[in-house]
Parts: sequence; C-alpha cells; structure tokens
Amino acid sequence: MVPETIPAAADSSVPEPSRQSSPQVVDSVTAFRKPPVSPAAPIPPSALSQAKRLLLIVGGTVYGLYALWSIVLMAILPSPTGGLRELVTIGLLVSLAGGVGCITVGVVLLKRIAGADVSVVTRRRSLIKLIIVLLPGLGLSIITPFMIMREPPFVIAIESPTRQEDFVAPVAITFNLQGAVELLRKLGHKPLQYRWDYEGNGKIDEETVVPTATAVYERQGAYMVTVHVKLGDGSSRILRRRVTIPRAVFSVSPLQPIIEKPIRFSISHLISDPKTIKEVQWDFDGDGGTDETTKNLEILHTYYAVGRVPITATVQLQNKTQAVYQRMVEIFEPAPLPFPVTLTVEPKNLIGPAPFGTIFRMDTEELIKEVHWIFGDGKEERGGDLRRVGHVFEEPGIYAVITKVRSESGELAELTTLVRVTETLNLPDLRFDGEPPVRGNTIVGEVPVVVRITPKTALPLIEFFWEAPAAENVHSTGATLQAIYRAQGTYTITLVAQDPEGRTLRLPITVEAEAPTAVPSIQMKPEGGVAPLHVRFDASDTYIPVGETIAGFEWTFGDETGREESELGAAHVEHTYRKPGEYTVTLRVVTQSGKEYVAQRTIIVRQPSLDACILASRVRGVRVGAGIEFDSSCSTGVATSILWDVRLDTMPGVVLAQSPDPKYVYVFEREGMYTITLTIRDEFGNQSTDTIQITVSP
Repeated sequence: MVPETIPAAADSSVPEPSRQSSPQVVDSVTAFRKPPVSPAAPIPPSALSQAKRLLLIVGGTVYGLYALWSIVLMAILPSPTGGLRELVTIGLLVSLAGGVGCITVGVVLLKRIAGADVSVVTRRRSLIKLIIVLLPGLGLSIITPFMIMREPPFVIAIESPTRQEDFVAPVAITFNLQGAVELLRKLGHKPLQYRWDYEGNGKIDEETVVPTATAVYERQGAYMVTVHVKLGDGSSRILRRRVTIPRAVFSVSPLQPIIEKPIRFSISHLISDPKTIKEVQWDFDGDGGTDETTKNLEILHTYYAVGRVPITATVQLQNKTQAVYQRMVEIFEPAPLPFPVTLTVEPKNLIGPAPFGTIFRMDTEELIKEVHWIFGDGKEERGGDLRRVGHVFEEPGIYAVITKVRSESGELAELTTLVRVTETLNLPDLRFDGEPPVRGNTIVGEVPVVVRITPKTALPLIEFFWEAPAAENVHSTGATLQAIYRAQGTYTITLVAQDPEGRTLRLPITVEAEAPTAVPSIQMKPEGGVAPLHVRFDASDTYIPVGETIAGFEWTFGDETGREESELGAAHVEHTYRKPGEYTVTLRVVTQSGKEYVAQRTIIVRQPSLDACILASRVRGVRVGAGIEFDSSCSTGVATSILWDVRLDTMPGVVLAQSPDPKYVYVFEREGMYTITLTIRDEFGNQSTDTIQITVSP
C-alpha cells in the first residue's frame, strides 16, 4: 500500500525549491514543469503613434512634391519655343522612379493588410484607402512622360491686319507660319510645302512654298483656317486657327491700297438688286461731307498720302430708307517686290465701254517658273512663261486684275491693276474745233503735224481726256489736246469721254502724217507784251525737203523805218520793239541751191500802263508856315514829263506853284484847304493824274 503523501506545510523557513529543477509528482509519476517565458517589455502607445505620424509626414511630403513636379512639367512642356529640352530627360527619370516607388509602397502595404488580424470590412476599407492614395501617383507616372514628350504647339500668326477693328469683311488677312517653321527646324524637321484651307471645309484653296499666304473673306462669320505642312521626311503637320469676322461693309480693291493708284470701292456684295438703289453718297476723308455721289455699285478713288482714313458709304434706297456702311482703310506705300518686275497695259487708261479689250504685258529679267493672270471676272490664265496676254471684259464692272509671277527660286511677286468697264456713252452731236480739221475721224497733215483740237458737245458735264501714245510734246489743257507728229506715218489718238452716270465712250482718231514740204518755223519768247518789248526769235525747228541745205535765215521784224539791206543770219536772233503796235515778223529761209521759203507771224506790242501816284511826308496837323515834301516815285510806267500843281480851293483858277521835279517841297503860308495835283506823261502820249488835299490850320 502506497503511503499517502502528506503535503508539507508551508513554512517560511524552508526555502522554495528552484522552478527549473523541482520535480512534481502527479499520480505517482514524477514530472518537471517548464518554467514560463518572461514576456518582452511592451512599446508605449505614444511612441508608436509618433513613428506613424513621422512616416506619414515624410511620405506625404515626398508624394506631394512628386505630384507638384509632374504638374509643373506638364504645364511648361512642351515649350512653345522648343526650349527646355533637358527637362524632358529629367522628367522621364523622375516619372519612372515615382512609378516604381508607388508600386513598391503598394505591394508592402497590401501584404500588411492581408496579414493583419482584423475583420474583412476593415481590410476592405484599408485597401480602398490604399488605392485612392496611390492611384493618382501611378496616373501621373504614366501620363507625364506622354505629355512632356509631345511636340510643342505650332501657331498660325496673323501678320495683317493688326487691329481688331479692321476685321471687317471684305478683308484680306495675311497668315504667317514663320514661328512654326523655326520651331519645326529646331525639332529636326524640314518644311517643304504649305497647303492652305482658308475656311476649314476640307478644300485646299492655295499651295505655297513660303510660309505666308493671304486670304480674302467677303462675308462675316467664323472660319477655321487649316494648314497642312509637308515635311522633308514625308510626314506632315496640321495647324489650325479660328478667325472671326464680326461684320461686313463695302469692299476695297486692291487688298492693300497704295498711294497714287486708283482704289475700287464696291457695295455689290451687299445689294441683291441694284435697281433698289436711288444713289450712293461716298465720304472718302471722314469729314462728314459727301465727296462723290453715284448710282453705281462701284466707284474709283485715289489717295495721295499714306495713313488710316475713315470712309463712309450712305446708300439711299428707292423705298426712302438708307443704310450706312463705315470702315477704316489704311493706305500704304508700294510694297517692295522680291525681284524687279513691271506691268504695262494697252490702252493706257483702262476704262471703256463693254466689251472692252485689253493687253497686259509683264517684263522682268528674273528666271520665271510660272505666271498666273487673274482677270477678276472669273477667268484666269496660267503658263510657264506667259508674259503677254489679251483679254476682253464682256460685262460692265470694275475688275481687279492680279498678276502673280513666281520665279525659279520660288519667290512670288504680285501686281494689281484695275480695269473699269462701263455702259456705252452716245454723243451724236460730237464735233471738234481746232487744227488740223477732223473729217471722218481722220486728221491729215504734213510733217510736222501739230494737233490742237477740242471736242464739243451739247450734253453737259461730259469729261474728256486723250491718249496719244506715239506723239511728241503731248499736253492736255482740259479737253484740248496738243501734240506733234514729226515723222511720216499713220498714228492713232483716242478720245475718252465720260458722263456723270459713269458711261464712257472711246473714239479712235487716225492721224495721217504725210511727207512734208518746206515749213519755216518762227518761235517767239515772249509772244507779246508791253513796249519796250525785247523778243527772242528762234527758227531752229524749220523743216526743208530732204536733199536741201539751209544757207541762212533773213529776218524782218515789221518796225523797220525804211528799206534796209538785210543779211543772212542765224536761226536765233533778238529784237526790241520800242513803240506799241501790231507788227508782222517775216522769216526768209534760203537754201544753198537758191530756193527760198517764207513764213510770217504777227506780234502785238501794247502800250505801257501809266499811273500817277503821290507820296506826302505828312497830310494831317499841318499849320501855316509848315513845309511838306511830295514824291512821285510810287508812280508806274516810264514818265517823260512830270508836273506838280498847287492850288487853294477858295481860288481854284489861281496856280500857287508848279514844279517838274520828281520830288517837290512846298511851304504853306496861309490857312485853308489846298489841292496838290501830279500829272505825268510818257513818250507815247499817255497821261495820268493823281491828287491829294491838305488842310492847313492857323
């Protein structure tokens, strides 16, 4: 029998057995109890909270700086000037590092969330927070490289007009791609060609090899300008710009008006039916007045100074309403051409009734690739070296003829001229005064043919001007033509007539200059005047038949006193006419063969004017015993005799004093009113008198 084990009583004197080796008896089996492991010292909650806060602050700061850096990069790149290229590489590296960092942090936090001893709801919330925080960073890491590696924006600049108020249709807008071209070249591209779509409708309006072009917008509206730039590597770039034209008024042609050239103003695109117009009043200088009034839709005007000019067109309609159109027009100096080129036209004045035929000729020494003629009536001609063209304008109107000349180097020179075609003007009573006579629209005469003719008609307000392309010394005074034809041949002069309604007439007149006979010529300078008159005579324009030689000239001047022997002299002589009268000048031209040719002209020498004039040293405040000097030097004419006469008004028949001197002093010895008279005479019997009155006080 196993004795019962009695536990020992607890005694403080008995030492407690060791925990590591003291055995225990359980159900007669001895067992050893493993001593418990002492737990580590717990981290204070406050220290854990501070570590988390510090980690969040550092991580959040880095994350925020990364986001800010990415946003700034996307804001400044790509640079409009093509610069800051070095930031692209830095931005790519930072974006790569940011993306890797976001992914790493996401993986670490995702594992921690998965191993945490928390509920499913808490894990889900933590996962959503992680996605919300890291997704923007990942998005910036993906988007930023694409954004900063883009090509910079290519801008379509507007070169003219420069003022917003000038965007009034019809308007010519010049576009410039020079900035975009320079930017493309910085990026390593080579622009070759530019295809312009001015309205954004998909239709190519013009192709150029230079980065500028001009488009004309006839109506108001919004237009999307599109340019396709072809590059050297075969690729292309598309540039776009929106252009808004808020309103439309009358048109101006040429697009850039220049001084001293006719400018066409037109309201034809604003009026659907010309018959509704009563009249159009034009103010070309902005002074509020009316410079010209017309019933036509178009009008020409010329400016002679550069600058901006306000122009107003007031359209009066048949229904007694009116419309007022205003715009500022800038007048320019002629723009320099890229190479010398001139444009000549025939006829000289491009105005005439329909149908009106014209000839245009372009001259230049530049090597030409193409010439493009735009006649303004919907018709064009284009050729490789089309220097001369003829065209007939069938309908009335004012047409802007544009000549575009492109050189072999690609430079483009543009010239513009205006052609005015009108209704026909009928002048059934037209006649001509002057010499030689015009018979059947023909003038016949011997060389030199001196033409002095003036058109006449009963119709009022007809304006005439002339074209005489082959004549010499052409001069027009009003409607009168003066011209000389010195060579034998057949010539054409043209009379152009225009009425206030704008209708015109072009009348060609044939001049037949026949072989001449001898014609002595007498030229006088002056051709008349007051005696004594000194005259220079010239016979150098004398014409004699071919084969004859002039031996000399014999002059008689008409004032010879008797039969005088004359000798052959020179073609140039001088003579003085001492007395007034009408004299006949005779020129006798003698040739070496003994032939004589005679011509005569009349010269009138007028009597000189004679006018007496008195200058007095004083005329007021004269008292008895005072003396006054009288002077005749202000008199005009050549006086051969002078007489001063002094009389008292109370005794008009008594001569107190007389003197023949130019200056005379008289002393007044009694009071009263005196009359002083000056009488002068010249050698021709002319006489002139002047008087003054002097009041003498006591």
